[in-house]
Amino acid sequence: MIIRPAVGTLILAAALAGLPLSTSLAQGSMGMTGAATPAARGPAYDPNREFHAGTDALAAGKFRPAKTKFEHVLAMIPDHPAALYLLAQAEAGLGDWRGAARDDAASLHADPHQVFAARDLALADEKLGRHDQAAAQLQKLQQRAQACGDSCAEAGDLQGAVRDVEAAMSQPDQASAKTH
Repeated sequence: MIIRPAVGTLILAAALAGLPLSTSLAQGSMGMTGAATPAARGPAYDPNREFHAGTDALAAGKFRPAKTKFEHVLAMIPDHPAALYLLAQAEAGLGDWRGAARDDAASLHADPHQVFAARDLALADEKLGRHDQAAAQLQKLQQRAQACGDSCAEAGDLQGAVRDVEAAMSQPDQASAKTH
């Protein structure tokens, strides 16, 4: 019986002995023949290409492909606030209000200063019949709008977001909306 040391053991032994380590050995694993083989990898995506393809699909109203593209971005950069927000947009377009609310909340967690993610979270909560959560989000937006007044760069966005949420909350009950 031949006992072969694990790759980590070989790397550690080479480092301790001060020996140069081949790149293929450091990145791969030992096969049956003892030769180094490349490490297995999943699909490789370019996050910039996926992000731009997602925004193009979203702009074209192709929500399912947009969702897939933003999920690819998030597989590589998990807390990307813009990708989370746009994923929520795609889910809202598909009628998945729970998913939209979840991803808007995650986007706000990654960057709490976003106006549109806060607005959309309140709108998704309202669609889901979670009036208390929508009202709490509206109150946060109102406080930010009041603190900002007309003096900050996002004043118009905040005022518009407050109007949008107030309008949605004044509509008849929307709890019957599709809630995946």
